[in-house]
Amino acid sequence: MESEKKPFGQLLKDFGLITDADIEEGLAHQKETGQKLGEALVELGKITGRDIEWVLSKQLDIPFVIVDETTTDLELLQKFPKDFLMVNRIVPMYETDDEVAIATDDPQNTEVFAKIEEKFAKKVNISAANGDAIDALLSKLLKQEGSPEVQSILEKQFERLQETCFYRLDIRLNPNSITIGAFGFGILKTIYKAELGPDENFTRNDFFAALDTMGIGFLYEEYGVENGEMFSIYPVGEEFKPQAAPAVIGAFGLGLPEEDTFTDVGVSGLERVHVAQGPVDGYDFIAVRGYDGRSEQIIYTIDSAPVEFLNCYVKVYIPKMCPSCGGAGCPECKHLGLLFNLMDGIFSFNDIMTTLKQV
Repeated sequence: MESEKKPFGQLLKDFGLITDADIEEGLAHQKETGQKLGEALVELGKITGRDIEWVLSKQLDIPFVIVDETTTDLELLQKFPKDFLMVNRIVPMYETDDEVAIATDDPQNTEVFAKIEEKFAKKVNISAANGDAIDALLSKLLKQEGSPEVQSILEKQFERLQETCFYRLDIRLNPNSITIGAFGFGILKTIYKAELGPDENFTRNDFFAALDTMGIGFLYEEYGVENGEMFSIYPVGEEFKPQAAPAVIGAFGLGLPEEDTFTDVGVSGLERVHVAQGPVDGYDFIAVRGYDGRSEQIIYTIDSAPVEFLNCYVKVYIPKMCPSCGGAGCPECKHLGLLFNLMDGIFSFNDIMTTLKQV
């Protein structure tokens, strides 16, 4: 096919998803990060993961399918190791005498497909599907239990972060270590670091499964890194109804509107939250990455909110250095080096800046 000869960026442009300027920006970001072009464009907010999957299906001339329980062969599912399916994002669809049909978000994962062919001694028939939908379906069907060790790590950190401005956790998994950073109000602080033994190995799926076992829904972002994995999670707590719109949140657990809501990052374990590139008329939109347009139904994080906003509903924990330890960390501040004052009500940007100067 002619489309197979075209660079991936050109295909995205041909389908009207990006411009030449977007391609140049994506290539520059790709050079800096070592990511694939598609990953770089997603990180820049130019396209979504769903866009990549759809265009790849067109490029490779394969179907793009909607995965659910009706399209999954449960008997065939049991023939695969759980971790193999979760790590490679593969949904077994059906098996015949001659072939095994699967859906995946990476239809170019030839090494994995070769392993399936070898295992079944049959041809692999590939369809493309959305990665988030695959994750949600496999988590439900496989009922994967979270690692008790990972769950313990998360529970201890979540307890420390209650009533703080840290709403995002950055998790870096190297072959021999784990590092967790907490971010909020422009502050990034390492809150957990541990070396791993030769027989220990944790993956993103271990953390996602642990959160599922804990009953915690969350938003997330993934980053392309060499020699390991890196991702961010935004745990979502109880429901809330903003007193005014837009809203600005700077608190652990963020908060979830009572009705269907959209967001610009990945979603797990939140049935009423859906992914969109921008606001959808009539619905609240959680702008994790920020939003430059005008909309009354935007929920910003404190770090994505426009400068000098006026009369918004604000729920923000204002950080100040712990006087007992001078920021070094002590039991009084849960070894974070900071204490926090809550602002909850109708405020403007200048009100937050004034309060920050006073603490």
